[in-house]
Amino acid sequence: MNKEVLIADDNYICVEGIQHSISWKELGISKVHSVYDGTSAFEYLKEHPVDILVSDISMPGMAGLELSEKALALNPSLKIILISAYDEFEYAKKAVRLGAFDYIEKPINYDYLTEILRKALAEIEQESQNLEILKKSRPAMEEQFFRSLIQSNYPERDETLKMYAQYLQLELDCSYCTALCLSIEDAPLLKQTLGIEEYCVRLMSIESAIRNLQSEFSVYYVLKDLTGFICILGGKEPSNKAFKEHILSSFSPIIEQFSSRCTLVAGLGTITGSIWELPASYINAQKALEYRFFFPEQHFLEVTAISRYGSEIILEKNVSEDELIQYICKNNLSGVTEWIHSFIHSFPGSCDSKIIVYSRLYTVIARLLKFSYELNIITPSFEEELTSAFSNPNRFKTIGMISDWLLSICQNICARLQDSVSKYHESLCEAAVHYIQANYGNSELELNEIAASLQISPAYLSTLFKQYRNQNISAFLTDTRIDAACHLLENTNLSLKVISTQVGYSNQYYFSSCFKKKMGVTPSAYRDAV
Repeated sequence: MNKEVLIADDNYICVEGIQHSISWKELGISKVHSVYDGTSAFEYLKEHPVDILVSDISMPGMAGLELSEKALALNPSLKIILISAYDEFEYAKKAVRLGAFDYIEKPINYDYLTEILRKALAEIEQESQNLEILKKSRPAMEEQFFRSLIQSNYPERDETLKMYAQYLQLELDCSYCTALCLSIEDAPLLKQTLGIEEYCVRLMSIESAIRNLQSEFSVYYVLKDLTGFICILGGKEPSNKAFKEHILSSFSPIIEQFSSRCTLVAGLGTITGSIWELPASYINAQKALEYRFFFPEQHFLEVTAISRYGSEIILEKNVSEDELIQYICKNNLSGVTEWIHSFIHSFPGSCDSKIIVYSRLYTVIARLLKFSYELNIITPSFEEELTSAFSNPNRFKTIGMISDWLLSICQNICARLQDSVSKYHESLCEAAVHYIQANYGNSELELNEIAASLQISPAYLSTLFKQYRNQNISAFLTDTRIDAACHLLENTNLSLKVISTQVGYSNQYYFSSCFKKKMGVTPSAYRDAV
């Protein structure tokens, strides 16, 4: 193991005892040095790094507590074992809190000290192994550094990253820097048609071409995922414009090179003057890719170019989506048609501008989606049809095609809504039927109570029941009671008075009258006939 130990104590006898009472070679310690005051110990440590320091806590010149602080500042991995008298335990505990490894009480138990030394050596060995692992994991640390570099969601970000950059010895000096996002737009389709293995092979080919550009930039790092790459770029060009032109000239050939094998799209973020401002650049690079559907013919998108269209994209809402929703709720198809006509003609002069048309169309689609979700009338196939406009903007060649498609979507929603309302009304009527069948024996049962059980108004229930069952609710209640009476007359010997009470009539004679009106005979005659 060949470790070295320094003993510091102003008591010569104590030093001699430690030196001669410990089996150093068995522990793997090759050299043991000794000094007799704290100042000498610190001076020795500055010139001769050791693995373990065994120090008295109370010494002239520099006490063990101060020595521990300074020694750990020199070498944070140094293991310090303090020797303390009984009344010095609090100082020893404080030293351990500051980073000392352990402490032992005088008079020294050499077996116990040996055990502490063995534990210290075991920790040194473990830390040595961890350091080797850390060195081997440098590529992973570099990747984590650059992923953190483009994020901005944790405190003291810059200070922390600067320390990691220094540890990793990263060269981050540049005049300009930016984030470039490269996305394989047709990745889902390629995975399906080619299979994962062939798709990954193509991804590796693109990665190889991208990484070959490393020598062209002063700062260059590539992060990859399953559908693309994030390139962190830094350069020392004389101007922002020159740096941008360098990026375009470097990456455009790669996009062209792989155009026959995949649809590779690049989003360039804002160019900044500091590597620590990359989060904003990365966000803008992603934003540039999001506007891909505005520029389907372009494969290299700049966020600054998109921003120039901002005033055109945001139109005045002279045609309200809420108005369209109202027409749909009322199943007013003529109103829907008029709204779509107004919508199409609400665009400014250049009606062939996809940027303007699609930005407003997507707002309308999003509103229709939200409405459909809220009313639970969405199905996977209908959702796919609605969202297909987002994923395939080229399906519409003219404004007229958009108009026809939007009308068919609205008609579909109207039909789904009417079907949903119809099912809801039917369920209310069915619930009313169940309530009557469960409570017809209550002589005071009437419309208000039934409506209250369904939490709707009596008038609303009465109208729905008549509409969906072609019968007044009072007539259905009477029918239910008379049917129940017939069953009792046929299957029991109960008196007419008891039967009338059980089916909800408090007056036997009124029961007989209602029975005869429905069945054509009196209850007694009905019983005799069966």
